[in-house]
Order: sequence, then C-alpha cells, then structure tokens
Amino acid sequence: PPADSSVGSVWSASVFQAEEKPDLLGPPRPATAGARGRARAACAMRMLSKQRSAKAEADASKISAQVASSQVESLVKGAKVWVHLNDDSWGAGELRSAADAEGGAAVQLEGRGSRTVTASPAALAPRNPDLQEGIPDLTHLSFLNEPGILHNLQYRYGSDQIYTFAGPVLIALNPCKYLPLYESETANVYKAAARDTVHMLDPHIYLVAANAYRKMLREGASQSLIVNGESGAGKTETTKKAMQYFATLAGGTGVEGAVLETNPVLEAFGNAKTLRNHNSSRFGKLIQIHFNASNRICGARIKTYLLEKSRVVHQLSGERSYHIFYQLVRGASPQQRGAYRLPDDPEGFRYLASSGCTRIEGVDDAAEFHDVCKAMLDVGVDAEAQDRLFALLSGLLWLGNVELLPKHEDDDSTVVENNSALDAACALLGLDKVRLCMALTHRRIVTPHEIVMKVLNVDEAREARDALAKAVYSAAFSWVVERINAKLDAGKSTPGHCVSILDIYGFEQFQTNSFEQLCINYANERLQQQFTRHLFKLEQEEYENEGIDWTKVEFSDNQDCVDVIEMAPPRGLGVLSVLDAQCRFPKATDSTLAYKLKEELADHSHFDTNPRLPDDFIILHYAGQVRYTCAGFLDKNKDTLSSDLMDLMEGAGSSLLASLGRRVRNEVEALRSGGQTVGGRFSVQLRDLIEELDTTGLHFVRCIKPNAALQPNSFDAPMTLQQLRCCGVLEVARVARAGFPTRYTLAAFAHRYAILLPPGEQAAVLSGGGGQEARDAVLSLLEKFHLQEGHYQIGRTKVFFRAGVLGFVEDKWASIQRSVLRLQAYWRMYSARRHFLATLDAARGLQA
Repeated sequence: PPADSSVGSVWSASVFQAEEKPDLLGPPRPATAGARGRARAACAMRMLSKQRSAKAEADASKISAQVASSQVESLVKGAKVWVHLNDDSWGAGELRSAADAEGGAAVQLEGRGSRTVTASPAALAPRNPDLQEGIPDLTHLSFLNEPGILHNLQYRYGSDQIYTFAGPVLIALNPCKYLPLYESETANVYKAAARDTVHMLDPHIYLVAANAYRKMLREGASQSLIVNGESGAGKTETTKKAMQYFATLAGGTGVEGAVLETNPVLEAFGNAKTLRNHNSSRFGKLIQIHFNASNRICGARIKTYLLEKSRVVHQLSGERSYHIFYQLVRGASPQQRGAYRLPDDPEGFRYLASSGCTRIEGVDDAAEFHDVCKAMLDVGVDAEAQDRLFALLSGLLWLGNVELLPKHEDDDSTVVENNSALDAACALLGLDKVRLCMALTHRRIVTPHEIVMKVLNVDEAREARDALAKAVYSAAFSWVVERINAKLDAGKSTPGHCVSILDIYGFEQFQTNSFEQLCINYANERLQQQFTRHLFKLEQEEYENEGIDWTKVEFSDNQDCVDVIEMAPPRGLGVLSVLDAQCRFPKATDSTLAYKLKEELADHSHFDTNPRLPDDFIILHYAGQVRYTCAGFLDKNKDTLSSDLMDLMEGAGSSLLASLGRRVRNEVEALRSGGQTVGGRFSVQLRDLIEELDTTGLHFVRCIKPNAALQPNSFDAPMTLQQLRCCGVLEVARVARAGFPTRYTLAAFAHRYAILLPPGEQAAVLSGGGGQEARDAVLSLLEKFHLQEGHYQIGRTKVFFRAGVLGFVEDKWASIQRSVLRLQAYWRMYSARRHFLATLDAARGLQA
C-alpha cells in the first residue's frame, strides 16, 4: 500500500517487520504476540484485502507503487526525497519547491552544511517513511529505488545487522569484525525453520540453509547454495557458517565433524593474502553435503576448480603465497624443523619473501599450523602422510632457492650452483642431484628422426624450475582433496539427496590482470548469467507459459560478455578460441596473440583495446571493464611441463612425489590427446557446473564488501552500490515485489489441502486426478481460505501467490489441523473415560 495511506501505516506497523520470504524463508505472517497482536494483524490483513480487491486485476506495478515517473510526479513541497549529487552519491533532503519552468526543483539538503540545491526531476527519488528504516527485506520498501535500498542497508549495517533479504536473495555485508551471530544458541533458534515454517526470525545465513534443508525434505530434490561476491566480501566465512549450521542441524552420525574440519585444511592449502583480502580463496570449490534416509549427514564430497598455481612462485607486492607455507615455517616443531631444514622465518625462502609480505596482522601462523595438523588427522591425512607432505612442501621452498647462473658470458648455457639449497631440495624431494640439474638446464626434444638436447638459458631454466614447483604443488593440492573425499565418502552408503555449497572466487581487477583473472572473471560472468537466467528469464518465461498477467521488469543480460570470452566456431571466435588457436602455432608469441585478438574481436561491443598498450586488451564485464595483459597467456593456457621434469618426478625417491608425477603425466597426456588447453578444460568444467546447479533448487547469497580496506564500522556507499548493481540485487528486489514468488502445481496444491474438500472432490484429487478436476479443486480451496483474486492467479498448470499469501494459507491450514487434532484427542479421551467408568461400575457390581 502507498506509504501515505492510513492502511499503509497500519499494515507496516503490524506486518512489516515480521514477514519472511514465502519461498526462501517459509510463509510469512504477522509477528505479533498474544490475542491483541493477532487481532491487530488480522485487521490489517483484512483492510489490505479490501483495499486491493477493488483493483484485483491491476498491474503489479500499481500494487507495489514502483513506477518511478509517477513517484516523482506525485512529490509535493515538503516531501522527503533523495537527490543525486554526483555519479557516486545521493543526499537526503526536503523538497522546497516543485519543478519550475526550466525543469529545476529546489531541495534543502539535510545534515551538516545543509544547503539548497537545484535538481532536475530525473535526479530526484522519493524517500521511504521513517517507519521503514532498517526493515529486514528490501522488497517491502514503499519506494524501491537505489538510494532507498542503499540507505536501508547502511542503517542495518550500522546496528550490526549484516543480513538483509532482497526477495529470494540474502545480502550479507562483511562486518570485518567479530559479531555474536553464530553461537550454538542462535543455531538452535534457527533449527525449527528447517522442519517447518517459523516466524519472527531475522535474516541470517542459517535461515537460507534451513530453507534449503526444508525444501530438500519436502520436494525430495537436492538443493544448492550459491555464495557469490567480490574478493573480500566474506564468501569463505559465509560458506563455513552454512556448513556449521548443517552440522548442528543434521549431525549425529559423526561425519559432520570431519566435514567441518575440511575448512581449515582447504583454507591452508588453497587460500592466500591478496591486496583485497587477507584470506582469499585462490580456487573454486563445490562442497556437496549428503544426507541419508534419516536426513542425517552421511558424507560429503568436494570438487575444486582452477587453483592459482602461479601464486606458488610469484605474488604481487604486499601479497602472500598459500597460508600453509608460512604456517609450516613458523609452526613446525623442533624435530620437524630439523628434518625439513627449515629456517626460523619465511624470509629465508625466495618464493615467500619476494613480495615483501610474510605476515598478516592479527594472524598467528604457528597456532594455525597446529590446528591444520589436527584437522588433517580428522579428514583422513594421518601423521605419516602429513610428514611426507610437509617434507614435499619444504622441498619446494628450497627448490625456489636453487641458484641458476650463466655458465659462460659468451653463450646461453646455464649452470646450477652447488649449494645448501640444492642439497636440501634434493634430499627432501628424493631427487638425484645430477638428474635435477640436467632437467633444469636442458630440454629433450623428440623429433621423428632424432632426439635433440636443447641447452636452456638462465630465464628458461628458471621457468623450468618454477614450472616444476607449480606442477608439484597443484598435484599435492589435488592429492589432499582426494584424501579428504576418500574419508568423507566412507559414510555415504546409498545415493541420496544433497545440499551443495558453491564458494567460488569473486570478480577481480588488479593493476596487472593475467590469464588467472580472465578465468576468474569468466566464471563470474557465467554465474551471473545463471543467476540472471534463474531469477529473471525463467521467471518471465514461467509467467508467459502459464498465461499469468504481470509487469515485466527489465534486467541486464550479460550474454554478449560471455560470448566475447567463450564463443567458438561456427558462431565466431572468442578470446579463449583465439588463445587456443595461437597455442597450436609453434611460433606464436604474446604479441601475435594480442594482434589476433584485435583482428577477430575489434567489432565486438564488449571488446576494446588501447593503442598505447599494444599487448593489452579490454573486456567490458558486467561489473566494469578490465584490462588484461597478454604476457604469459600462451604458456599458462598450454600449462606444459617437459617430459624431462615429469620423468624426474616419477623417478623420485619420495613415494609421494613419484605418485604425483604419475598424476601429472596422466593429466598432461589426457590434455594432449584431447587437444584441450587449460582454458578449454575450465570452460567445460564451468558448463558442467552450471548444468549441475540447474538440476537443483537454487538459493542465492550475495556477499558485499562494505569498504576497500576491510575496516569495521565503515560503509563505503558508492562501492556498495556498485556491487549491488553488478550482482543484480536491485533487479531481484523489483521482480520479487512485482510478481508472484510462491507457486504450486494445481495438482500438488489440491493434494496438499485435499482433506478440506467434500468427499467426492477429495477422492478425485487423491486418486491422481488432474486437469479440470485439479483446477476446480484449487478454486474451491481458495474460496475456503477466503483469498481475494488480487492475492493469487491461476495459470495453465500452476497457482501463483503474492508474497505472504501462502503463509496466510499455511497458518489457516495449521490452525485447522490443530483444531482437528484437539477434537480427536477429546473424543479419544471421552471414549476411553466411558470405557473406564463402565469397567469400574462393572467391577464394583461384581465386588458388591
């Protein structure tokens, strides 16, 4: 209802704060206490029904009061407004005069240094009433505009309410500090929501997880939580909290503890400090939590995507390599330190010290190492395996210290300096010193007629050393994940349903963006497309297919951006196709790649170049344009490892390194036989992931980074607004407000409430009758629930409900059930008492 109507005031006060999402959170109802509260809420709902019944067939835009033009035109002197001050900010003010002949309106700004500004009507937006400040769902705002949404989030964030709903999507603002939101008492409060609809619960990641679990039980289908957001927005922590909730909710088999212990292990081996985040996931992961017939956790499985291998050997200034290296160096016991030949500080290793950052403020690497070791025991990596793994990691660090120098000034040959670093690397990796030196300084080239030994120069030798380190670490990471999966799969005896949690890298843009950033941003483009398709395209198609009248909401489709990256013949060539083609040319270079990209994609709307940077190209992503540097693209896409280095790994005295060598060879041969590259393989993985997610029920969590420095109690409004625009939250809010978010098939709805029908209709429904019989039954049921036509629409095969209506239906149904159960209980008591009294009288008669 309009904010200035008396009905709106009553409805807002009684119903606003308590409504939960009908589909995501369960049916909403007024959060009132006692008879007075219920009466007030019922009165409000009746008044709302009367108001809407007169225009039951009106457009959804009129019902939700979202048409921007009418909102601005209705503004009068004294109205509270937002005024667009510049590209990045809005100011709160009061309209002092309407638009004059020249189209300007006078607005008195509020706050310090208040002044009067002149703004065009297009720069104005109505403000929501004070009563609505801090409401838990953005779709309930009277005026659903950008400044109103932003202000509501900032208001809640200021009071440590970091979770807010936007229709079916949970917005999670990173608090950048500890908040007591995840205690066991809190989890117990949200437990009930996993079994049935519970009201008066604030937005929370636990509530989203509870809804996923409840839908899995009710619909008998697997569910997925998609956690997304840019680096530093809190995706990893949000994923961990969801897993903790599932363990609390459906534990008891003993497997849940091991599932939780995967977090510190995966973070140690796959997370690192970046310029934007102290604990950034440098890989993507899909965690599938499986449930048995009793709906208890019985196992789990982890799928990983595109580990950033280059971080092992190189990091940007101010960043770190993977946490496990620093934890190992600082946390090793005296015995381990001696066995692994570790110094006291990571500064002693070139791979760790080159970025100038080896510490994270407030993080105790030594203490975390002990936690990781304990967690690894719980997830299937025993003490012996840990010893072999840590020896391998230490060997990689020493490998980075191996000096490669020119042998002679007048040629390109290279010599390996025989020093303590070389001795330590060979001892820890189980490598023969002579074979290692030969593999680093020479490359065997096999031709149809002969075998040629190419002498490598210093740069090529260093590239070979780094390639070996990256390949070994990547294989070790996969080995750890396999050990975890072997442990967690043990309890999964029978196939059942699962809840998957996707935690994948957020959109990235740095001063220098390479192949890794392209893959990461490509993944985000596909996920954004999937998000858009699920919440917008399929929504519109559903309404159109069902013949439902609703107001279409425009949205941004990023198909063009996806095409510029992944397009392949015969449709055309995208960046990845051009890159793969260049990888097949022996003489291709980074410069030829840049030239070919410009030649093929110059006319594409989402591709651009800068003449002053000939080896760079620009892609216009949904989140903004990113400039990529072609340097290293070809090598990273081919990800080749010479056969000499693979032979070296397979022949190692370390059993772990030898097994990793066989793994690497199998992967390389599989890629070569299939003609696949790293980019091509990742594209296939991404398509498979999207298809897998589409077969499940989807639940979205959008994590937001409140400020660039990750400082607590700091809210950067322009930065937050940009993220809201990029992740589609604004469009989601409009769709949820304008449409019918809750729906049932006609047969399912009739079957669920069939007991309320007359015996004849009830029998027809329960016998599986569909078509007109189901439609007639639904109409009869809706009449019994006293629903007005404006609250629902019946399509060809489904019945659609406005937000909150199904909650009203469920509450009535629950009330009927309680009444019936009470009548049955009284009747049973009456029958039992009659029987008892009759027996007692008979006994007394016999005794007399």
